[in-house]
Amino acid sequence: MSDKGGPNLGRAAAGAATGLVASLGMYVVLAAFSLAQGRGAAYPFQAVQALMSGARVLPDHPRDNLVGPTVYDVVLGPFYFFLPAVAVGVLVAMWSGRRSDRGRRPALVLLTLAVTTVTFCITVLALGFQQSGLAAQRSSTGYGVRELGLLSWVAGHVAYAALFAGLLGPVTSWIGSRKARRARRQPVTSLRGD
Repeated sequence: MSDKGGPNLGRAAAGAATGLVASLGMYVVLAAFSLAQGRGAAYPFQAVQALMSGARVLPDHPRDNLVGPTVYDVVLGPFYFFLPAVAVGVLVAMWSGRRSDRGRRPALVLLTLAVTTVTFCITVLALGFQQSGLAAQRSSTGYGVRELGLLSWVAGHVAYAALFAGLLGPVTSWIGSRKARRARRQPVTSLRGD
C-alpha cells in the first residue's frame, strides 16, 4: 500500500509551520513600527481584525463605534493575523513542490508575495467586508492599516517572504527526515504461517 498523499501532506505541514514562523517575523516588524508610533504591541492584530470585523476593535478610531471590543477579540485578532499567513505558506509550499532550494529563493519570494496579495484580496475584500455589518464600518475598517503606514506593511510582508523563502527548504527537510525515521521504526509484522 503506497502513501501517495505523504509527500504532499509533508509539504503542506512544512508550509504551515514555515508560514507561522514567518508570520511571527512579520508581526515583530509591525509591532516595532506600532510601538515606535506610540501604539501598543497588539495594534497590528487589531488593524487586521478591523479589516475583517469592523473598526470597533480599533482603540484609536476617531468616531464612536456602535459596538465596542469583546472578550473574544483577544483571540480573534491573532487568528485573523496568522491564519492568512499560514494559508499562504501552505499554498506556496504546495505550488513550489521540491523547488525550494537556495537557487530558487528569489522566485520563491516573488511567488510568496503574489500569493499573499491574492489571499489578501480573497479574505479581506471578498469575505471580510461581508462580516462588517454597517456601511459606515465598511468604509473605515482600513483605518488601522493606514495608521500604521504603508512602509510598515511593506517591511512586514518583505520580512515574511524572506523568512518563508529561507526557512521552507530546511523545514521541509526536517519534516521529511522525521517522517522517514518514524517509518523505519515501524515494526514489521509477519502474517501467521510465515
